[in-house]
Amino acid sequence: MNWSEATLRQLYVIVRYEHCPIQYKQMALKEIQKRLEDLR
Repeated sequence: MNWSEATLRQLYVIVRYEHCPIQYKQMALKEIQKRLEDLR
């Protein structure tokens, strides 16, 4: 999966979804953090 093409909503759902593997949650969180830093 190309995390940079996911919308913030999709990333949020991945982080919040109980049955999602932990490594996906970590990658989604990293992508969210990267985008927030890019906005500064």
